[in-house]
Amino acid sequence: MGKILFKWSLTVFFGTILFLFSQNSFAGGFYLPEIATPGSVGTAGVANVTNVDDASSAFTNPAGMTALEADEVEAGMEVLIPVNKFDSDIATAGGDDGGNAGNPAAIPGLFVVKGLNDNLKLGFSIAAVAGGGLDYGENFVGRYQAYKAVLQTVGFGPSLGYKINDMLSIGAGVYMIQTTFNEKIAVNQSFFGANDGTVQFQDINDIGYQWNAGLIFKPTDRLLFGFTYLSEADIDLSGDLKTSGLQGAFQNLLGDTDSITVSFDLPEAFTFGLRYRATEKLTLLADSNYQRWSQFSKNNVSIDVGPTGNAATTTIDRDWKDTWHVGGALKYDFGANHIVGMGISYDSSPVTNHDRTADLPLDEQFRVAAAYGKDNPIGLAYSFSASYVYFGEGKMDQTAQGERFKGKFDTNYLVFVAASVHYRF
Repeated sequence: MGKILFKWSLTVFFGTILFLFSQNSFAGGFYLPEIATPGSVGTAGVANVTNVDDASSAFTNPAGMTALEADEVEAGMEVLIPVNKFDSDIATAGGDDGGNAGNPAAIPGLFVVKGLNDNLKLGFSIAAVAGGGLDYGENFVGRYQAYKAVLQTVGFGPSLGYKINDMLSIGAGVYMIQTTFNEKIAVNQSFFGANDGTVQFQDINDIGYQWNAGLIFKPTDRLLFGFTYLSEADIDLSGDLKTSGLQGAFQNLLGDTDSITVSFDLPEAFTFGLRYRATEKLTLLADSNYQRWSQFSKNNVSIDVGPTGNAATTTIDRDWKDTWHVGGALKYDFGANHIVGMGISYDSSPVTNHDRTADLPLDEQFRVAAAYGKDNPIGLAYSFSASYVYFGEGKMDQTAQGERFKGKFDTNYLVFVAASVHYRF
């Protein structure tokens, strides 16, 4: 009987791990295309792959650094304002829909490019891959999957760009990814005649690595192509598993000081883009990418239960699919280095309505963005940008710990507001 209860109690976690990145703006899956610069936020991420304009190319496409004529430091900050309101049709456990579950967050970015010689550029980047959190409240209809999460992910590292000739440049970078995650899940104890307990993943963290490579090909003065490859990355989150309010067998089996490890792969991604200078003032841009989110689909979970000496592992298959993206943008120079940009993009959903869960309710994504900047060949420059991201309806029909909830997001969008400054030496 004890073993049966132990295995049953573990399903509380195995079905509800990894409430990661859920209400931030992530391309296809949960990669973040906006990196706190106008060329990124203000074009809906479309300009990233063909970035030959500023120091953020050290992160988006290292080959683009070779086009910079001066050394440069760029710093940016973007504020995320999410509005994510779930509307339930069925809730067998009762509760409420949680109101606006999205939490505002601030995401910084810092990029430096230094010329080593006429053809070789060295870059360094600090960029938050994701930030913020989600809080439905402890009475949420889907609380037995998860009801609160906070995530902080920062990547930083060096990159190199090399100009082979006037037509072709290549580049590569390697980045350390530091992730910290906290989450709360309600435990259904109704069969004990008791109120809900709580399980918390406290400061689960990991330091992983990821690399990218890119090229810039410029066959004419007006036409430029860009390509980037982002590698797969192994993430192994580990930390404390805290409990409160547990009764009977739950308390006996789980105790108060347990640990958990969650492992998954961030997928590889392929991005292709072009820019065309239609006139002296107007530049047109387009991009497309393919991200292999099927590589993320299997999540490995290990729980070490201290008081009993028991440990258990399992693999959750989320049945995620690869995603595709397409986008278009423009930049217009009004003269005297006053530049505006606009962009739109679309990302497909990594999961079907049937398999979507409350911990990762990702759906298709639509972006509309704009930017304004005052550029300077040498000296200080600044810019402002904004982006609106619609996340789709995020329909769900799930059963967690024996309780069913069904519904969709009535309101489901995010607004980015960003500003940046850069200095060219």
